[in-house]
Amino acid sequence: MNTDETEISNFASSLVKRTYDQPELFGDVLADLIQRLNKQFPNDIGLFCGCLMLNHCNLKSGEAIFLQAKDPHAYISGDIMECMAASDNVIRSGFTPKFKDVDVLVDCLTYETNDVEEQKLKPALFERGSGDAILNLYDPPIDEFSVLQIIFNENKTTESFKSIDGPSILIVTEGEGEIKIKNSDSSSLPCSEGFVFFIAPNTEIEMSCTSDKKFISYRAYCEA
Repeated sequence: MNTDETEISNFASSLVKRTYDQPELFGDVLADLIQRLNKQFPNDIGLFCGCLMLNHCNLKSGEAIFLQAKDPHAYISGDIMECMAASDNVIRSGFTPKFKDVDVLVDCLTYETNDVEEQKLKPALFERGSGDAILNLYDPPIDEFSVLQIIFNENKTTESFKSIDGPSILIVTEGEGEIKIKNSDSSSLPCSEGFVFFIAPNTEIEMSCTSDKKFISYRAYCEA
């Protein structure tokens, strides 16, 4: 991590060249990854730390992974829903044009290893909803937040939610629907991809699908 940049550049060039000359040493996935990232960040230290030293995890739709504080990680590609606890810093060391603070990073890392499958979160039941939606609760072993995935597969289906003792932020990622406060005179609000709603603590809501396509949203919340 503290090696002179000229030396890193020389070794990185050799590494990339070998992925073209001897791809069988790396396998198709890793060889392609190194080549692709080198085009974005030429001869970067991350080619060694991110590509060769970290576990690689390919998440499928509906899968989740929990990263503890101080776990080194590199988000490579694709679309994800990320929820992050409040923090006063993000320490970077590679694959970035932003400030790098190698000494602080090396000093604070956990240096623990875990199998990728052990860090994946299994969806749990969410017992405060009733109706037609599929509800998957991703509840990491921390107090800061939980994330609820809400999926409607059919038009004119509805889900009612009991109140949560804390604030929520709901983000719609696919489809169209409506949301409203239960037992109130307020009218329904339209929901579609990219819409974001704040739900106050101790508020019961109702959601419904209004199209023939899937209606998917994620609700991040924290309870007192």
